Amino acid sequence: MKWFTVDVYSGADEEGNELPDDALAQASMAYKEHLASIDDRLSPEVRVLARINMHDAVPREVKSTKRSLALSLELLDPLVPVPVRRPLGLTYRRWDLGGGFGVSGVHTLMEWGGERIGVLNHEVDIASDGRYIHRLLFWPAGELIVVFSELSIAD
Repeated sequence: MKWFTVDVYSGADEEGNELPDDALAQASMAYKEHLASIDDRLSPEVRVLARINMHDAVPREVKSTKRSLALSLELLDPLVPVPVRRPLGLTYRRWDLGGGFGVSGVHTLMEWGGERIGVLNHEVDIASDGRYIHRLLFWPAGELIVVFSELSIAD
């Protein structure tokens, strides 16, 4: 993660030094500024992805082929009085993985599975080669980075 790091959520850096109380607010503002700076280079689907609130999303299914990676999540709808989960399907095409899960790590999500793992936050970015980057930070641990060229979203 570039903005919503483990340090920001823990309140301390890697050396144990406390971060300012407003570290998360600062990260949020910096990320919003970043999104504004790349908005004209995002596809409509990636622009939608960047605006989805994925906090507390739970991974439900992962399917991968050489051509695509499909990640099914359930989002928690915070706008209703009784928590309701709604499906979200992300299909990345021309994709590669990076981050803390490694090449086979996306399947780790399913091994952990269920309510035991959830999304803390996510980020959208653009790689130096022009492809998109989707970073997901999971609780209790783990980061998934998907570098891709095309995205489709289904609910």
